[in-house]
Amino acid sequence: MDTSSLDNAVVLLVEDQAKTREMIAVALRDKGFTVLTAADGLTGLSLVRRHLPEVVVVDAMLPKLHGFQLCRAIKTNEGTKHTLVIVITGVFTKSRYRLEAIQRYLADGFLVKPVDMDELTSLIYGYLAERTRRMLERVAETAPPSAAQEAPPRAEKVQLVDPRVDRVMPTWSSPDASTPPPPKPVLPSRSSAVTPPPRVVTPPLPPEPQPAPDRPAALGTPAREPTRKLTFAQDFQRTLEELDKISAAKQDGTRK
Repeated sequence: MDTSSLDNAVVLLVEDQAKTREMIAVALRDKGFTVLTAADGLTGLSLVRRHLPEVVVVDAMLPKLHGFQLCRAIKTNEGTKHTLVIVITGVFTKSRYRLEAIQRYLADGFLVKPVDMDELTSLIYGYLAERTRRMLERVAETAPPSAAQEAPPRAEKVQLVDPRVDRVMPTWSSPDASTPPPPKPVLPSRSSAVTPPPRVVTPPLPPEPQPAPDRPAALGTPAREPTRKLTFAQDFQRTLEELDKISAAKQDGTRK
């Protein structure tokens, strides 16, 4: 891994045992880190606030301020919560302490003494590489787009007037001369206009049948006079006359 970018990375080592503190500090300086040291928790917290180191390696058992408490104070502070905190211990070696350090005290790493320097430096390298990647992504998101990344020019809208219709047809012109324009719509001509359907002519109704004229009577057959309908008064008068005739005939018979 390229460690040329780690020359300015600051690592704070908080360890109360002088021999262990010196051994880890020398190994980290050999890797190219700038190393600060502290022998108790309160001094370590003061150096964190003053120098804002990228990495803090803290022993779990410290005087004045417990190592787990120092870890939580760093991770819950808005200005230092992104600092990598690695807890090292020779006392709390069981797995349940590892889980408690990560879940309750928000530690990023947990190593058991004697510290494996290759494992420690791998944690630091991985964290710094991830932090650099996130910083580059934020810079790329906020930087204005370059000329090569600018969006291609949009096609311009052109208004064409078709003389055959009384409307304006929109079309699009391509900014690239090699790109052919879209095909024009085919419009119907006047000669090909749709003819109206033929009118349906209803034939006239046949004339109503007329009554046949009266035939002349055959030779030798007397022609019948057409019957005439009598009015009510005429019919009543005729009935009275017949009654008078009957009454007169009865009187004549009586006299005889």
